[in-house]
Amino acid sequence: DNNTKVNIYFGFNLLKGQQLQSLNINRGSFYTSIDGDYLDLNTKFSYFTSDQSHKNFTDVNGIGISFDAFFVIENTKSKLSFTFASEDLGYISWTKKSYLAGVDTAIHFDGVEITNIMNVAQENLHGISQDSLMDIIYSKSDTVPFQLSIPEKLSFEIKKEWSGFINSALIGVNYIFDVGQPIPQFYAMQTAVITKWLNIGLIENYGGFSGFNVGLYFQVNTNKNFNATISSGNLTGFILPKEAYARSVFISIAYKIK
Repeated sequence: DNNTKVNIYFGFNLLKGQQLQSLNINRGSFYTSIDGDYLDLNTKFSYFTSDQSHKNFTDVNGIGISFDAFFVIENTKSKLSFTFASEDLGYISWTKKSYLAGVDTAIHFDGVEITNIMNVAQENLHGISQDSLMDIIYSKSDTVPFQLSIPEKLSFEIKKEWSGFINSALIGVNYIFDVGQPIPQFYAMQTAVITKWLNIGLIENYGGFSGFNVGLYFQVNTNKNFNATISSGNLTGFILPKEAYARSVFISIAYKIK
């Protein structure tokens, strides 16, 4: 079909690692007996954190790379397009002052015996202290450099364009891996032409880490080669912060080189 075009785009990104705190839980159970005589803890997890002594915006706590890929099928006659995208496929290497703790332990606790309630501070308590418990739990920890992959995002969207006042509409779905996202995020956007240089849009989305959200989109086109965009798909988070789970702002300035 001469009206159908297939385009493939690739992107390469250099990344600056600023702050990281990551908890990966492989196994975890906590049981308290019905009569309260004992409790059992069985857990296995890994905890990663970046250098906590350097938290300024200018500090470089890690360096990494990532790749993006976009596969677009477009029908020029119907102005209908389908886009499949894979974004943020890469990793960040965190510096040598980063902290890594590996935990794999089972604890059975049946209480402590106190012989003199008036002098608890002098009781041995079977050698239990905060430090000794931390030694049991954090059996393998060190300040070492390490690499962590970036959560990859996969998305699919369908877009339809027109030549009237309402000039486009799209629907899509995306999912971010390795961050515990409960469900995919579904989104939609409709844009309208206000003037020859200004487009505005309404954004709706549901899922991911939050409930229903609405947002706005503004794009300024001074000529065929230059445009500036500012948008937010989570305006609910700014208006009703106690009811929403997310806030976001996207700003883009683009120039097309012939």
